[in-house]
Amino acid sequence: ELDQPGAAVLHLQTELNKTCGVTRSILRIIKNSHNYEHHVISLGGDALDRFEGYNYKIINAGRNSPFGTMNIFFTILHYIRQNNIQIIHAHHRYFDLLSFLLKGFTSVKTVTTIHSKVYKKKFFSYKSDKIIVVSNAIKQHLMKNFNINPSDIDLIHNFADKDEIQITKNKKEIFSEIGLKPGTPLLGYFGRLDIKEKGVDILLDALERVADKIPSVFLILAGNGIDENKLRETALKKKLPV
Repeated sequence: ELDQPGAAVLHLQTELNKTCGVTRSILRIIKNSHNYEHHVISLGGDALDRFEGYNYKIINAGRNSPFGTMNIFFTILHYIRQNNIQIIHAHHRYFDLLSFLLKGFTSVKTVTTIHSKVYKKKFFSYKSDKIIVVSNAIKQHLMKNFNINPSDIDLIHNFADKDEIQITKNKKEIFSEIGLKPGTPLLGYFGRLDIKEKGVDILLDALERVADKIPSVFLILAGNGIDENKLRETALKKKLPV
């Protein structure tokens, strides 16, 4: 029902930031689904230059106030009517709710992609026609904490765009820079260092088990977050190769 080639799709995201995985996902969807006319609306961010040449609009209003939300709602409603938007693709729970309310004023179809785990506000959450999750863990989370029927959830993993990958160093240079012998089993985690939402503690537990069997294994954690110090202390305490 949502698969309408040539349809105008409006992506909604709170902020478009350079270090935001959601921002990257939106860009990859736009670049790799040419059968649709894509539009993007956000409330700001530091990666707006990456959307130059695309149909995008910034709404300068705060979503945490009733007045700001009303401003955002009516601005989006006007944009939908002006640009004949047929599908709203929300990438944040705030916009999932607004999309549900906008359906009362337009004939748009709605889809929400859930990129991470959130909690509470069950009554106001995930009312789109279609729900997309980027991992099975999030699917299980929605079924358990929001009582969403599994038949209403589609699992579509995030993907990498080969055209975005630029090789700047060969393996030998990388291993030398880190101080490892060539051929050492090297693992990598790139993202927010958050135990509750990202489960990086589970990764360290797994590394501890693997290191007993493969002593030369090495893990690189690249990122920052609220649990950075806690993870660092755990790695030092257990003498993990991190």
